[in-house]
Amino acid sequence: IVNFANTSPETEQTFADDEANSVQELRLNTHSGSITGTGTLKLKAITAPGKGTVTWTSGTEAVATVGSTGVVTGVTAGTSIITASCNGKTDTCLVTVT
Repeated sequence: IVNFANTSPETEQTFADDEANSVQELRLNTHSGSITGTGTLKLKAITAPGKGTVTWTSGTEAVATVGSTGVVTGVTAGTSIITASCNGKTDTCLVTVT
């Protein structure tokens, strides 16, 4: 079973950290992407076998920011590594802003 963990805070579900619901794998739908100017790029975090709260961070917020649902917004030209984390698992996407 694969679950998309990009949920708004209003619909987020938290599961007990037991073996049946524990996220054992986290992967992003892409590992590189580009944005022109102040455009956006929507990343999706896929968790398995359970659901969990995904935390998003930008390695270089001066270049690109990322919101709680995985939407990356360009700020200025450059590159930034966007990281998704859940239950100790991480995956990254290199974003280039032109």
